Amino acid sequence: MATFAVGVILEKGGYIDGETTQSIATQNTIAGVLVIRTGGLLVIAGAFAMTLQLNCETHSTIVYEIDRLKAGGVKSDATPKVCAVVEALTGFDYDDVWDDKNVPTVETAQARVDIEED
Repeated sequence: MATFAVGVILEKGGYIDGETTQSIATQNTIAGVLVIRTGGLLVIAGAFAMTLQLNCETHSTIVYEIDRLKAGGVKSDATPKVCAVVEALTGFDYDDVWDDKNVPTVETAQARVDIEED
C-alpha cells in the first residue's frame, strides 16, 4: 500500500517515468514525500517507544530472573514484582512464559486478544 500511495503522489506531482530531469514541482513533491514519510515514521516509532515498558529497571529484573532460572531456580520462588514485570513485558502469565508446553504462537496470542476483547 505504501509503495502504491507514493506512486500515486508522485504521479499527481508531475513525475514522468524515464525523464532524465524532472520539473521543480516534481522535485519538491519527491522531497516532500521523503521528509513527510520519514518524519511520520519517526513519530510512529516515538509513539511505540513511549508505550514500551522496557527500561533499565525492568531489563535488570528480567535478566536477573532468567539467570536465576538458568541456575536451577524454581519458578514458584519468583517474587510478585518479578511476575508483574514479566507479565507486563510479555503479555503472558508468568507461569506460561518459560513453560515448554505452552510456547506462545500467533494463534494463542490472537486467541488471548479475542478473549480479552470480550
